[in-house]
Amino acid sequence: MKFNIKIVLILFFILGIYQATNAQEQKPQFFFGLTLCPSIPVGNFADNSDNNKNAEFGNFSYGISDMLLDFGFIFKNSRFGLSATYISEGYIVNRDVENSRLDFSNITLGPMYSFRISNRFTADLKCQFGYVSSLYRLSGTNDNSMYGKGFGIDLRSLMRYQLSKHWFLIGQCGYMYSNQSFKGIKNFHIQALNVGLGVGFKIG
Repeated sequence: MKFNIKIVLILFFILGIYQATNAQEQKPQFFFGLTLCPSIPVGNFADNSDNNKNAEFGNFSYGISDMLLDFGFIFKNSRFGLSATYISEGYIVNRDVENSRLDFSNITLGPMYSFRISNRFTADLKCQFGYVSSLYRLSGTNDNSMYGKGFGIDLRSLMRYQLSKHWFLIGQCGYMYSNQSFKGIKNFHIQALNVGLGVGFKIG
């Protein structure tokens, strides 16, 4: 799958024009949240069948993001801001070797567009870029493992439900893509959907 960054930039430009014509007095805001969620492999990352000419070296049935930290900052009198995300996730590998798994750590950051739907609901749209490292455990330990790294793209939408002045619930979904480079074997592409729930805290 190829990404067209120009389309993403055009969409954020259109949102910027809309925000400028509908701006209201607003304090700057900072918030962070913790989310737990399943991670669903998609595309060639999930399909290693003989009929798939672009199949990767593993067949990943399912995964889980055991730590998804979201940070966001919204500028004063604006719906635009900056966001950062840290994700730690792992996948079970369907291979002959028992206890094989593939783990990732992702750090991405980028622009964010935030808009209020109602008094309690707020939506955040994020387009983030960053670094993704991976660890491919062939037998469940680090003794027989391979390390990879690569550039990552994280497209994510987040819904916040305000419980009180500072606390809120989080519902989010995202798409993660990365081209991972391993020494001695061919590169492969991560493609995964993350959907989860969590809790967050807002300042401002």
